[in-house]
Amino acid sequence: MKARFLPLLVSGLAVLLAPVALAQERMARVDIASYSKDQIELEVVAASDGVIHNHGESGGRHLYIHVPATKSWQTASIKIFPSASGQITIDLMGPYIVLDPQTRALKPVFIHYDEVKFDTVRVMNGGFERMESGERPASWYPVNVGKSNPPLAPHLLASVRTGDAAEGENYLRVWHNSRVGQLIKVEGGVAFTLTFQYRLEP
Repeated sequence: MKARFLPLLVSGLAVLLAPVALAQERMARVDIASYSKDQIELEVVAASDGVIHNHGESGGRHLYIHVPATKSWQTASIKIFPSASGQITIDLMGPYIVLDPQTRALKPVFIHYDEVKFDTVRVMNGGFERMESGERPASWYPVNVGKSNPPLAPHLLASVRTGDAAEGENYLRVWHNSRVGQLIKVEGGVAFTLTFQYRLEP
């Protein structure tokens, strides 16, 4: 009798988990971390509606920020208090969606970003209007996973696109295994607010 109900149980579980998996796919992700030599603790003091945040393995020195995304431009913000002066990194990416745990194959979920700003510290080229070479935005460094699955073919590389931007002409297109980052200087004891516009790729 138990064997008869097992397929129904598995099927029911899949139905229950499907909305969770779908919600994870509809997330933009921003990582903020203390630069390795500075060891700055980062405390979230306020966030806009829908922002989900938690600390990584390095405790308060690494923040994972997720926000629900749609195919229309939206704005999110998060206020952070740094324990000391120094440098932090900000990485713009998409969600980590595993298709096959054995091969570590990920599902590329592309997120668009524009108008990345800090209120009390300076971010360079937050609108991605200035370019260095090819499709790389000035002042941002590329972060590509070396053993990415799927491999990083040209159409899977982070890039700047033109047209239908939230502001100006350009916007950034990234996913988890091909993203961009920037080093930002912060002052200890002075909270800063990160604001950015984002959307799922239409």
